[in-house]
Amino acid sequence: MPAPERSAVRYRSIVLAFLVVLSVITFMDRLAIAVAGPRIQRELGISVELIDVQTLLPFDIHQIIRESVKKTNRIVVAEESHPVCSVNAEISAQVMEKAFDYLDAPVKRVSGADVPMPYAKNLEQLAVPDVNQIIAAVKEVAYIE
Repeated sequence: MPAPERSAVRYRSIVLAFLVVLSVITFMDRLAIAVAGPRIQRELGISVELIDVQTLLPFDIHQIIRESVKKTNRIVVAEESHPVCSVNAEISAQVMEKAFDYLDAPVKRVSGADVPMPYAKNLEQLAVPDVNQIIAAVKEVAYIE
């Protein structure tokens, strides 16, 4: 199967307030959690742009930088995986290397706990990021509280 020419990235802009604008970049199942955008806007008055990275190879970091980082100047990357050697780590490293001058705050990663995935449902829910962790990361990047 031939590889696509460019990475498929889906953008959804949510703009309700103009206090702070930031980007939340997600991969895999965290898109459902990143839909916390309306809650972030309601509670904090922050405009959020959600980016769902749909393919990793080829990965078009230049599109993410051109379409989002230059516009919002703040990035939160959310993913279920471990914090080390993950998609989060790669996106964060690429943005810091190629778009450092555009950032108003360091890239904030929200990832799963650095533990083996538990079998019990209640422990699994504690091991993966939730809406409150994403909102806390957004507050940190936006310098709120």
